[in-house]
Amino acid sequence: MDALALDEAVIGGNSLGGLVAWRYAAGHPDRVSRLALLAPGGFSINGVTEEPVDVPAAVAFFMTSAPEPMIGAASGALFGDPANMDPGLPHRVHSLMRQPGVGQALVQRLEVFTLPAPGADLARVAAPTLILWGERDAMVPVAHGTDFVAAMPSARLLTYPGLGHVVHEEAPSETVADFRAFLEEG
Repeated sequence: MDALALDEAVIGGNSLGGLVAWRYAAGHPDRVSRLALLAPGGFSINGVTEEPVDVPAAVAFFMTSAPEPMIGAASGALFGDPANMDPGLPHRVHSLMRQPGVGQALVQRLEVFTLPAPGADLARVAAPTLILWGERDAMVPVAHGTDFVAAMPSARLLTYPGLGHVVHEEAPSETVADFRAFLEEG
C-alpha cells in the first residue's frame, strides 16, 4: 500500500489469505476501510495452536511429490460439489507445486505455521467486515464463522448451502453480488 501511495483500502482474502487480511486489519485499523473474508483461517484446526504441529509424512509427500490425479482429488475437496471445479485447475496447481523449491517451501511453511488464540486480535478489527462461508467447507469448519462474528465488533456472516471452501469459485455471481452490496452499504 505504501508503494502504491494508498492510505486506505478494502482488503480481503480466502483461507490463509483471509488470515493475512484480518491480521493486517487488526494491526493497521486506520488503513482498512472494509474487510472481506472468505472462509478465513484463525481458529485452531488440526491441532495447530500457538505451537506448530509435526507435518505428517503424507502431507509432506503431497506437497513435494503428489501426482496430478492426487492434486485433482484434493482440489475437488475444496468444492461443495467437485463438478463445480474448473477442469484445468488440477493441472495448474500441480504445475505450480512442481516448480523448483515450491513443494519444500510449502512443507517449511507448515513446519512453523501457528494459530494462536485470535480473540484479542479479532476484537481490534475496526473495519466493517463481511465473512462468506460455504456450508459444506471441508477445510475450515463453517462453525468458525460464528466464532469470528462473536469476536469482531463489526462482522457479518453469510453462508452458502451446498458450497465448500472456495465460495467465490463455486458461485462467483452470487458472492460478487453480496460483496458489491456490502461495498455499497453506508
